[in-house]
Parts: sequence; structure tokens; C-alpha cells
Amino acid sequence: MKHRLHTHIFFPALLVIVLFSVAVCLGFTFTSGRYTRYTAEKRLNVLMQSIDREYSRIYGALPPVESLDHSSQREYAKQLLNQVKERLKHGERDADLLVLNSKKKVVYPSDVSVVSPALQLYEECLHQMEDGSLMPGSPVLLKLSGNPFLVQLYEVKSTGNIRAQYYIGYTRIPDLSLLLSYTWQLLAAIVVICLLLAALAVWLL
Repeated sequence: MKHRLHTHIFFPALLVIVLFSVAVCLGFTFTSGRYTRYTAEKRLNVLMQSIDREYSRIYGALPPVESLDHSSQREYAKQLLNQVKERLKHGERDADLLVLNSKKKVVYPSDVSVVSPALQLYEECLHQMEDGSLMPGSPVLLKLSGNPFLVQLYEVKSTGNIRAQYYIGYTRIPDLSLLLSYTWQLLAAIVVICLLLAALAVWLL
């Protein structure tokens, strides 16, 4: 009778442990993607808001850009670029940045070919800008060599050629596929151990 009581208690408890482990893994699997996307958007938003604040500080008290001569437009655009670079230099690196001139040539960083994955990202962004997929406003998801990136465009208004017209903020979304694989392997190990314990309990009881 005592052995039966132990069995009746043991197996439900074992089932609860297995089901709880499965539920935790499923919850982690379904929420991890959303969480990493959310944190990437938050990092990118910090950078883009920083650029917008500097733009408002420099351009806020000026007349409409259309009424400025080209020399003034170039000077204010240069000031904005310098301020943004200063902020990045002093640790505001929540996301990375590409800056293009009016001809869509890279002016920051100075050598895009040595900054991975900036060169590939630049080429993809050019394509997206040309077909209208990448426009100022909401971030866009891009995949480079299988790696997901969030990209957002900030455009400085101008009637002529200026040194820094397009600010492209980007940040990589962490790839959790390997971690998820390890998590499910751990779950499988837990289930196997539980089954072995169950077999042992049946043998002993």
C-alpha cells in the first residue's frame, strides 16, 4: 500500500516537472525573438533621436531650408555631422551609423570597406533607397548573409549638394538560434533523466 502511494505521488510530480520544462522552453522560444527585436529597436531609436535633437538645435531657429543659400546649407549640414560624430566619439554607440552625402557616397565612417558589415549594408541600403523600400521614418529589417539588421534612415532637407544628407542608423538583431538549440537539447536531457528516474522508481517500487 505504501509503495503504491509513493508511485501515485511520484508519477504526477514527474509529469509536472516535464510539462513545466516544456512550457518554459516554449515560452522562451516564442518570446525571445520579440524581445531581441524590441531591444534592437530601442537601441536604434536612441541614436536616431540623438540625431534629430542635434538637427533641431542647429536648424530650429533658422528660416526654412529652401530659403537658405547653398553655402549656408552646406555649413549647417557640416555642423550637424560634426556634432553627431562628437556624440558617437564620446560613447553614444547604442547603434552604428553610415552617413551619405547628396550623391549617396559614404562620408562617415571615413573608410567603409574596413568596417564590417558597413560596406555590404551600404550597398543594400542604396538598393532599398532607390526602390523606395528604405525611407525616413520607421525602421526596416534587412538580412545580410543571413544576419538580421534593423536599419533606419534620417534625411536632412536640402536644395543642393551637401556633405551629410542621409544618416543611416543600423543595429544587428542577435541571433538566438544557437541558444535555442542548446535550450531544447537541455530539455531533451531533462526528459531523458526523468524517464530514467521513472523506470528506476517502477523497478524499486
